Amino acid sequence: MRAAFIITGTPAFGSAHPHNGAAHKYGLMLGRLCDLHLVPHDSPDLADELAAADFVVTAADRNLHYLRAVEADKPWLLLANDIATMRDPHYEWARDERRMFEGAAGIIFATPHLRAYALRKYRLPLNIVVPLRPPAAWLDFEPMHKLPGTLVYAGGICRRGMVGTPWGYRCYHDLFAAAIEAGWEMHVYPTRDRIVDNREYHALGCHMHLPVPEEHLPQELSQYEAGLQAFNVEGVPSASIAYARHAVPNKTWLYLAAGIPTIGTNRGWASAEVYEGKWGVVVDPDRFPGPHEVQLPAVDPTVRSTQVMDADVPRIGRLLRGGLCDV
Repeated sequence: MRAAFIITGTPAFGSAHPHNGAAHKYGLMLGRLCDLHLVPHDSPDLADELAAADFVVTAADRNLHYLRAVEADKPWLLLANDIATMRDPHYEWARDERRMFEGAAGIIFATPHLRAYALRKYRLPLNIVVPLRPPAAWLDFEPMHKLPGTLVYAGGICRRGMVGTPWGYRCYHDLFAAAIEAGWEMHVYPTRDRIVDNREYHALGCHMHLPVPEEHLPQELSQYEAGLQAFNVEGVPSASIAYARHAVPNKTWLYLAAGIPTIGTNRGWASAEVYEGKWGVVVDPDRFPGPHEVQLPAVDPTVRSTQVMDADVPRIGRLLRGGLCDV
């Protein structure tokens, strides 16, 4: 069966968009089950690609690509790693969000919390939860030389002026500064190379790196002592805090894939519940411990090798057979 995966950006999963997160991982797994074609949303060949497809794959969140599937009269598989109205109750396209979810032939949710939220709002088609764990192939690398006293963050960052917006939980200035003050050498791998954002974090003392393609991140991060998984809550709108409380981002497993323990700052939040007591610890951000003050757990090789998305491929296949096609 042929599927057209509508993606944002001209390159597929290439160097211009190194952090493709859920789309990248789900796409790799779907490619094992069907003839998957990645099609940029602005491609001049989009209409022809959709016409030739048996179904369309599209992401949720602030994304209306499902409308192209509607225009082409094709069923769509929705990848829901984010839901716009959950983060922003004033989202201007809320009506389209309902149609996007209720009209889908099937949905893959990244977390049970996202699924529970959608169930309260919409009448859902067939759906499953597939966590954003890395593909097993990404774990096959030679670890880099370890740099003691280093803490790394890989993910989205925002400039300080964004703190009062729905994305304010990504304003990490105070958290990074607290880690540096505690004695950590702070390294940051942003999802995009934005000069203004990088300049603010560099001024705090962070070592800012160019984005790295996600499949190469585990090896790149293996040189650091620990990875930081945190959300800012200071000055952030309450709806965004509620969203972040239930979010389980890529880095929840990314540091495990790299073979380094995780340091978190949001005790009891969904993301921290995944790693705390296993390959990570949760600390008080107001008294951030230094490299010699925190007891980091060892990363269990067995846990690392089993926390991969490959294990979910059979379940994805059953979803496709039940709602979209015969694979």
